[in-house]
Amino acid sequence: MGNLTVWLDEPDWQEQVKKAFKQGASVSLIAPLDARGDFKSAILSLAVEPGLSGGGGGATLSPWFCSPVASKGSYAVILK
Repeated sequence: MGNLTVWLDEPDWQEQVKKAFKQGASVSLIAPLDARGDFKSAILSLAVEPGLSGGGGGATLSPWFCSPVASKGSYAVILK
């Protein structure tokens, strides 16, 4: 499994991220621009969750952390 795209407004987004990590995939987490606070909270919660990416720490954030995706009017982050 390569890369999974998950929208923050999906009710089971956290489970989708956890499942993808268990399968060795990276995740593109995407949120609309008006959900910036929720997006930030989601990223921080994933980054500090122990063992999420198989190691002792949380998810690893890509260099594109919180970059706006202008053409879609949303924020995106790649989690590995």
